[in-house]
Amino acid sequence: QSLNVQVSGVTQYKYKLGPASSVSCSSKGGFGSAIAASQAITDSLSTFTDGPLKLCVIGFDGTVWQPEILASEHSWNKDTAALTVNIQKTAGQADPTRTTPAHFSIDFNKAVANFSLSHLTLSGPTLSAALSSTDNKHFDLAISSIAASGTVSVSLQAGKVSDLAGNLNQASSATG
Repeated sequence: QSLNVQVSGVTQYKYKLGPASSVSCSSKGGFGSAIAASQAITDSLSTFTDGPLKLCVIGFDGTVWQPEILASEHSWNKDTAALTVNIQKTAGQADPTRTTPAHFSIDFNKAVANFSLSHLTLSGPTLSAALSSTDNKHFDLAISSIAASGTVSVSLQAGKVSDLAGNLNQASSATG
């Protein structure tokens, strides 16, 4: 991961970047040397561990430096951890069952941005299914019609869903 920031309205700027817990934008220490406004910040974020980061920027308009107490501040959470998912039959259901709806729990280790029923592969005597969630992390797959006897399988291929930071999912599957 890298950071690419451009500034405008100033001729030069200084910045400091680091873990949010140790970077104070209003303190004078820690700002780097003056940089021409035409140069972008292109620091690599690989030296920082996952967690909250903070960037503080002060500008020079050709006459005076912006006071540190008025520094522009941007905070975000660096997240490079893999997105994992666990698919399993929801606890408490008879197995096998012809009672509908049959439920599968689909649980990600963190909230996802773009998960839908179309990302899943369903196989077996399934006629219809619905996917619901209240937190974009834990999902319920309700299979409302089962056409005949047999095993229903649910799978999610790797790389189909991302978390809010863009990390892609690992594969998972379950049968019931």
